Amino acid sequence: MMKTNTECALYYNLHHSYNFFKKNLSILDTIKRFQFNRKMRLTVLQFFAVIKITIIFF
Repeated sequence: MMKTNTECALYYNLHHSYNFFKKNLSILDTIKRFQFNRKMRLTVLQFFAVIKITIIFF
């Protein structure tokens, strides 16, 4: 899906992940536990974003 335009794919991916996190409260609660360390929380979000990118591209 959208392999030709990487930028579009990345944006679509992050937007899709954001909607997914909004709907999935259990994952949001898990991420909120990492809020004491903002860097760790960003790493978790990036990790899930990479997983979504991998799923879309392969």
